[in-house]
Amino acid sequence: MSDIIDTANKSFEYWLNGQIQQATKQAEPNDIDACEDCGKPIGTARKCAVPSATRCINCQTKYEIRNKR
Repeated sequence: MSDIIDTANKSFEYWLNGQIQQATKQAEPNDIDACEDCGKPIGTARKCAVPSATRCINCQTKYEIRNKR
């Protein structure tokens, strides 16, 4: 039998995945192939996952850490 914390974590994970999918679908795709920060290719896999990406995964991670609230 699952305890209440496990159930809450599973529910939150399900909700969060839905939010991520919804946000990704709402973003407008773009034709940007090079990262706006470092100039390196963004990468096909990243553009498929996030069509609106303007940064490579490394620069996006750094950007999110810098702008964390």
